[in-house]
Amino acid sequence: MPRRNRDLEKSYTASQFAAKLRRFADAVERERAFPIMVAGERLYVPPGAVFNVEHERSGREEELEFQVRWTVPAAVGPAKRKTARRKGSRGKSSSR
Repeated sequence: MPRRNRDLEKSYTASQFAAKLRRFADAVERERAFPIMVAGERLYVPPGAVFNVEHERSGREEELEFQVRWTVPAAVGPAKRKTARRKGSRGKSSSR
């Protein structure tokens, strides 16, 4: 099934956001894949992702974005993607 383009924003409470950041930081430090559910779609951020911080200002409004970018290999089908997730997530606890 082809992947559809999408661009969305999801808001979280402060405690939900902090919990996600803690899980993400743990995965980054351990060089593990980071699984996250966003608007009903499960994503797996690979260990080789690129991280950057973006700051925007417009009038009295400011925005700070922590961005994570990665490329999904074209040859990776659903079965291979599942295997890659297992390899990248070994040793992780099941609490998410």
